[in-house]
Amino acid sequence: MLMSMTGFGKAEVKHAGIDLTIEVRSVNSRFLELNFRQPRMLAEFEDLARPIIQNRIPRGKLQISLNLPNEGSLNAIPVLNQELAEAYVAIGRTAGELTGNDSGLSIADLLQLPDVIHFEPKIPDQDAFFKDCIDGLNRALDKLDEMRSVEGQHLEEAMSRQLDNLEQLLTKIGNGFEPRVDEAVERLRNKIQSNLSEIDVDERRLEQEMVIWVDKLDISEELVRFKTHIHHFRQIMQNDASAGRRLNFLLQEMNREANTIGSKSYSSDIAHAVVELKSEVEKIREQIQNIQ
Repeated sequence: MLMSMTGFGKAEVKHAGIDLTIEVRSVNSRFLELNFRQPRMLAEFEDLARPIIQNRIPRGKLQISLNLPNEGSLNAIPVLNQELAEAYVAIGRTAGELTGNDSGLSIADLLQLPDVIHFEPKIPDQDAFFKDCIDGLNRALDKLDEMRSVEGQHLEEAMSRQLDNLEQLLTKIGNGFEPRVDEAVERLRNKIQSNLSEIDVDERRLEQEMVIWVDKLDISEELVRFKTHIHHFRQIMQNDASAGRRLNFLLQEMNREANTIGSKSYSSDIAHAVVELKSEVEKIREQIQNIQ
């Protein structure tokens, strides 16, 4: 069963009077991209959540939001970043020496500088709190996977119908191949004989050249390879949930076979069927862009 890269999951977390919501949104992307949104005082959540998501989801663009309706429930307290404050003081002292103004930084000025003061949540048991947050994240990811699985099933059903169309087109091309070749050979033979009516023609040599010409027009190998790609495509859809890249490669091979068939086309019917082939392949390619 295929997995889509599009989905949404949500979970609520309650811990010691603190209520928050974790939401995970996912859209398609060539690689795994994680964007976190949470209160600065809960920045540790990202460090804990990132490896968990990386182990569960191979690719896609995800936005993970930790929403806290009442941040005051965390009873955040201000904390001095002493190392950073000391660095600011040293810079101020050096600047004063260079300018001849040794008044230095006032406490009020120092405390207003970026990141000198940060807020930490006053939670009785932070380990237990973040454990509950990670449990909530996993529940949100479960909901996300449910939606991605349903969407993946819809995509698989749509692509199965398009693969059926491809097989019908290949059968149509194959059924029209032999009689068209016979007609083309007969027309060519008549044209050669009419143009060379006054010259003795080596029938054996003519037959050899005709065989070589027909062989160049033969599309039976391309038809077989195309059908093999379709069969392999169906197997991968059923057995690999994260098959986007592999399926995209098979589509490239299908398109290559369609181009070869088109280059050997000697009838308008086959040419039109090849256009339809390529159109169906392109429709499947658009669907594949959303497969994990």
